[in-house]
Amino acid sequence: MLRTFLRSLQTDRVRGRRAERAASRHIQLRGATILQRNYACRVGEIDLIARHRGYLVFVEVRMRNAGARVSAEASVDARKQRRIIRTAEHFLARGLIRQDLPCRFDVISVRKTHYLHRCTWIQGAFTA
Repeated sequence: MLRTFLRSLQTDRVRGRRAERAASRHIQLRGATILQRNYACRVGEIDLIARHRGYLVFVEVRMRNAGARVSAEASVDARKQRRIIRTAEHFLARGLIRQDLPCRFDVISVRKTHYLHRCTWIQGAFTA
């Protein structure tokens, strides 16, 4: 039982990494520059931090299987948004990026269809 759980957890991590790579490629093809991947601190984690059209963009990547009860976009609830915002504040406080850029919070929904990852980029999905 424990072995099955650990195998499932490892599979989820692999799927998550693949979804993040697909999301990264998706936004890069649309003009974004990736500045940081998987920024983590004690408050939380941000999947991608990018620069896009004059914005500093904090991106949450969500993967869902076909037929999931809750969409990827809806799964970024108010609690998750607060964690992302606090993590973004932590990132900005470190002073690694010019702070004169306005910030934006985006969500990328990734759905796997056959062998392809379909990405939907929701710019300005929520505000701080």
